[in-house]
Amino acid sequence: MGLFLSANNLFILVNQSIKKQILNFNIHNPKATPKIFVELPRIPDNIKRNKNGEFWVALNRRRLRTIDNGTPDLIRMKFNEEDKVLKILDGNGALTFNSISEVKEYREKLYIGSVLKSYIVLNA
Repeated sequence: MGLFLSANNLFILVNQSIKKQILNFNIHNPKATPKIFVELPRIPDNIKRNKNGEFWVALNRRRLRTIDNGTPDLIRMKFNEEDKVLKILDGNGALTFNSISEVKEYREKLYIGSVLKSYIVLNA
């Protein structure tokens, strides 16, 4: 699911797929306007939090078709709760990563899932 609860339970992050954004909703002020947490180069899919409160966003390239020339072929990004990018994975145009739907970090390994393919395990 494209939904993420912060480790301190202060906000919720929600994917806005069509606009390629993640929105930040303040839990303690439901009348507050959501803020753009991050704008992404691809369509975001699932958000998964790791044990450190950081989160991974799967970027589904199949749904978007193409991106601008010279732009990395990002398939997943890792952020902290302050929207700082901690890690990225470039798919280098490989068909293996054409339908990423989720990324889960467990014991320093990444489990990358797809609705069309089997899981792939990579080192984090």
